[in-house]
Amino acid sequence: MRRFSRGVDGGYAILVFVLATGILLAPPAIGMANNGDFERIMYQPEVGLAFNTTDPHLRYFNWVNRYFDVVGGGDARYPSSLALLLQPAIAVSQWLYGRPLFDLSVLAVFYTALLAVAAFFTLGALRRVLPPWATVFAALAGIVVYCDVAYLAYCRSLYSEAVSFVSFMFLLAFTLDLLTRPVPRIWGLVAFGAAAVAFGTAKLQMAPLALVLGVFAVRLAHLRQDRLWRVASVLCAAVVVGASTASYALTPRAFAYTNLYHSVFDGILVNPATRVQDLQSLHLDARLAVLAGTSYFDRHPIDVRGREFRERFYRKIGWTQIAGFYLTHPDRFIEAMQQSHRAALAMRPPYLGNYERSSGMPAKTLTHRFSVWSDTKRDWFPSSVWVLAGYWLVYVVVAVRGLRVRGFRPVDGLERGPRLAEFALWVGILAVIQFPIPYLAEGRNELVKHLFTYDLLWDTTLLISGSWAIAKIESAIRLRKRQRVIVSETTAV
Repeated sequence: MRRFSRGVDGGYAILVFVLATGILLAPPAIGMANNGDFERIMYQPEVGLAFNTTDPHLRYFNWVNRYFDVVGGGDARYPSSLALLLQPAIAVSQWLYGRPLFDLSVLAVFYTALLAVAAFFTLGALRRVLPPWATVFAALAGIVVYCDVAYLAYCRSLYSEAVSFVSFMFLLAFTLDLLTRPVPRIWGLVAFGAAAVAFGTAKLQMAPLALVLGVFAVRLAHLRQDRLWRVASVLCAAVVVGASTASYALTPRAFAYTNLYHSVFDGILVNPATRVQDLQSLHLDARLAVLAGTSYFDRHPIDVRGREFRERFYRKIGWTQIAGFYLTHPDRFIEAMQQSHRAALAMRPPYLGNYERSSGMPAKTLTHRFSVWSDTKRDWFPSSVWVLAGYWLVYVVVAVRGLRVRGFRPVDGLERGPRLAEFALWVGILAVIQFPIPYLAEGRNELVKHLFTYDLLWDTTLLISGSWAIAKIESAIRLRKRQRVIVSETTAV
C-alpha cells in the first residue's frame, strides 16, 4: 500500500513537471520580458551575465530575451537567493552549449523540476490528513492555480518572483509534512528552514514575512518534547530571521531611495486636489508637487539624484512618516488598498511581453496559454476591497474556531485538526501582512507585479478553504452513512 501511495505521489510530480515544462517551452516558448530588474542579478560577481544585444527595444518590456553571454564578474550588490539558484543553471547551460552562453530555458527546467519535487511532498502530506475526494480536489485545483501562466511565466525570467514562488511551494510542502506526521523528523525541519531562508531573502519586500516565519518556527518546537527538537526549532527561527535581516541590511541604500520616491510621488500624491496638503502633512516642500505621478526613472523638472534633492526629500522622509500619514488618513489607506485589490485581481503585468521576438508575435503580447485561473480572478472575482475584508474576516474566524485547543496538541494521541487550522491561520496572516506592503513601499509603481507574493498567499488560502469545505462535506456524508448502518442494525436486532 505504501509503495502504491508513493507511486501516486510520483505520478503526480511527473504530471506537474511535464505540464509546467510544456506550458513554458512548447513552441512558441513563453516567459517574461525584462523591465530593468534583470540587471540587479546579472551583474552580481557570482553571476556575471550580459545581454547579447545593445538594442534597448529588444532588452526591455517587449520580448523575452532567451540567451545571455556569461562574462563573469560584476559590481552589482543586490542580495537575493536567486543568485544561488542561477549558478548551477549557468554551469549546466555552458556544459550543454560548450561555450559561455546561458539559456533561460535551462533555468525554466530547473524551476519546473523543483516544483515537481515540492508537489511530491505536498501530495504525500495531504493524503495523510484529507479524505479521498478532498485530496483529489486539492491536487487538481493546485495544478489549475499554481501552473497558471501568471505564476509560471516568471520561471523563464531573471525575476526574483520565481524564487519566491518555488521556495513557497517547498515551504508549503515541508510545513505540511511536519504537521501531518505523528513524529516529525529533523530533516523536515531543516528543509523547512532552507525553504524559509530562500523565501525570506528572495527580495526586499519579503523581510516582514521572514519575521513571521521565524515566529512560526518557534511554534514548531511544540511538535516534539525532546530537547534536540526544541533547540533545532529555535535555531531554525534564528537562521531564518537572521538571514532575512542580513539581506535587508546589505541592500544598497539606492533601492530604498527609489522605493521612497515611488511611495510618495506615485502613491501618496496620486490625488491632484490634495497634493499640497499631503506634502505639508509629510513636512515636505510643497514645490515638490511637480514630481507627483512620476517614476524615479522618468525625466524630471528637478534633479532627483542630486544633493539638493536629497536634502529636501530623503533627509526628511522615511517609512515611519509614510506609515504615520496613512494612520492619520485612513480614507487614503482604504483607497490605496482598493487599488491594490484590483491590481491583485489582474495578476499579470500588461506591459511585459511573454514571447520571444523570433516567435513573430507583436511587442508586449501576453499569452493565454493555461490562464484559466488568472482569467477567472480578473473577470469574475468581486473588485470591492470590502468584500475582500469580509473574506479575510470569515477565513480567520473559521481558522480560529478550528483550533479548538490552544496551540499544537501533544504527539501522543495525535489530533491533526488544530495543527492544520493553525497552519491555515499562519498562511492567512502572511497574506494579510503582505497585502499593503507593495503600495505602501512603492505606490502604484508596477503594483501588479509587486503583488505577486500576495496573490500566491491569497490563492493558497482559497485552496485551503475549498479543501476544508469538501473535507467537511465528505466527513458529514460518511457520518450519515454510519448512522444509517447503525440504525438498520439496531432495527434488525
